[in-house]
Formats: sequence, C-alpha cells, structure tokens
Amino acid sequence: MFITGSVRKKAITRGLIILLAAAVTLALYILGRGRGDWTYDALIYVSVFCFAAAVVYPMLVVYHEGKWRLTSLGNRAVMDALLPDVFLSEYEKAKNAPDNVSSKPSFSLLLFKLVAHELKGDGEGTAATLDEMERLYPKGGKNAITKATRAEDEYEKGSFETGERLLAEAERSAKGLRAKATVRNVRSSARAIAAGDFVTAESYYIRLTSATGIARHPNAAVLIGYFRLAEICRRTDRPKDAKRYLEICRDSGKDTVFAQKARKMINERNYKA
Repeated sequence: MFITGSVRKKAITRGLIILLAAAVTLALYILGRGRGDWTYDALIYVSVFCFAAAVVYPMLVVYHEGKWRLTSLGNRAVMDALLPDVFLSEYEKAKNAPDNVSSKPSFSLLLFKLVAHELKGDGEGTAATLDEMERLYPKGGKNAITKATRAEDEYEKGSFETGERLLAEAERSAKGLRAKATVRNVRSSARAIAAGDFVTAESYYIRLTSATGIARHPNAAVLIGYFRLAEICRRTDRPKDAKRYLEICRDSGKDTVFAQKARKMINERNYKA
C-alpha cells in the first residue's frame, strides 16, 4: 500500500494520545481502587480499551489512507462508474507522493489499474501492469491470477499457444478459491472463443451479464461481457443479436474503448445486416 510520511506521523501521534489516555486512566484506577467507588473500578476497563485502541487505531489510519481509500475509489470509479481516468489519476498521485515511505501497491489496486487500462484500450498500460503484478507478487495464488489474466490477453490477441502455456502454468500454481475461479473463468471465456467453442463462451457471458442480486457483477465486467457476446454473435452469423449487444455497449459504455468500438462497428455496419 502507499503510505506517506505525514500519514505515518498522524497514525503515530494519535496512537500516542490514546496511549496517554490509557496511562492516565490506569493511574486513576490504581489511586482510587479500594475506595468502594464503582467509578474507579470501571476505569480499569476504560484503560484496557485505550491500550487496545492505541495498538489498533494507528493501523486503521494507515490502512484507510494507504489502501482503503483507493480500493473504494477503484470499485466506484472503475468497476461501476466506468471512469478509469479518475482512478488512474489518484493512483499515480498516491504512488508518486514525495514523502512516501511505502510505495508498493496492493494486488487489489493493481487489478483495478489493469481493468482501468483495459477500459481505455491501453495495451501498453495493460502489459506494463501485468509485468508489475508478476514482479511484485511472483508466487502463490496471486501469481496464478496474473498468469491466467495474461493468458486471457494472449488468447484475445490470437496467440493461442502462448495462452495455453500460461493458462497451464496458472492452473498448476492456482491456490485458493479466487485463483482457481480465475483460471476456470478464463478457460470458459477467452480460451473458449479462441478455440472456437462459442457455445461454452456464450453460456459463460450470458450468465455473467444476466446475474442479479448478490451475484450481480460490476458494470465493467458486464460491459466487457456484452462486447464479447457481440463478437460471438458476429462470428456465428447472428447479425441482429450482434447489433443488439453492440447497442448496449454503445449506450452504457460511456467513453470506454468498448463503447467507442461499438459505435464505430454500428456506424460502419461492420457485421452482416
């Protein structure tokens, strides 16, 4: 996470203030115990609470400023509002703050950054982010997610053999539910399209775009899902369905690359009418 010197100083200062309060209440308890006054006896509980807070609160301050704020922004700006530049601007500010004492981004922030570049159609930014993810998190389930995501990118670029190799590596190293789910999703989506298994891919994307309630996916994932469905319909000679999905991307995709491509494809009638 990104931690500036000022945030660390604020966390330490507030922790010391709470610690002082704990020491004062403990001293008052020691002086007043045995007097039969319940208020003095209650001070021991206040003191214990303050000592615990002196340890926990500074960590919460650091977490909030260093990770939670950007994580919340990633969910709101990238995944739901489809405004990648808003997140990327704040991300770069936090990463390059002059008084940073920690500049290592969390894996979740890198995932938001990756989706932001994908929404912008920034291939170089996507590749650079994947390289950063692999460099900072070279082992375990996080690395398996990176490899599976890189495999997805290779499938979409037409490098089927490279995608197969990366997905096999991801599958071997996948640990935990999230990593295994990522591998499974790539196999059912990008790989299925690359292999010509449109039935599997279409079934996957229909489930993704139609999920409701607690299972509902973020707007970014749904937008990409509709764009992939349009691609599948075009490749299986269903122009009316393709146009319908492209219109959804055009109308709901704001200024993302998927909306731009959809508008261009509709205007140029780049599908069989």
